[in-house]
Amino acid sequence: MYEPTKSTMKQLPIYVLSLFFLLACSSERKELFKETDAFIKSLEVFNESYGVIGGGNYSITTTDGRYKITPFGRLIKIKIQENPNQKKYEELKIDFANYYQNDDRVKKVFIEKNGPLLIDCGR
Repeated sequence: MYEPTKSTMKQLPIYVLSLFFLLACSSERKELFKETDAFIKSLEVFNESYGVIGGGNYSITTTDGRYKITPFGRLIKIKIQENPNQKKYEELKIDFANYYQNDDRVKKVFIEKNGPLLIDCGR
């Protein structure tokens, strides 16, 4: 029968905390991904673009109030509402780049100068 070593037991809390962190991040972003998916899908199915002025009428704020999502042209803008900083935008960029890495509808995920995050759905 397998018996864990002392070093394995010392590492266990690290593994457990890492797992909780990953689950917390993914659930926090779940609504954000769902809403951006809806905008991207609508560009594909219904709209050629949201126009030059933008889709301000279509803006959505997540239920927790942390993010505002606004489509304009063939871009989706995500603005952090609470204490935005470059580090938070970089983390958001990584999450979205990973989420859309195999999605041909998304051409590029990038940060505009000093935020916000932009998702380019250009053709």
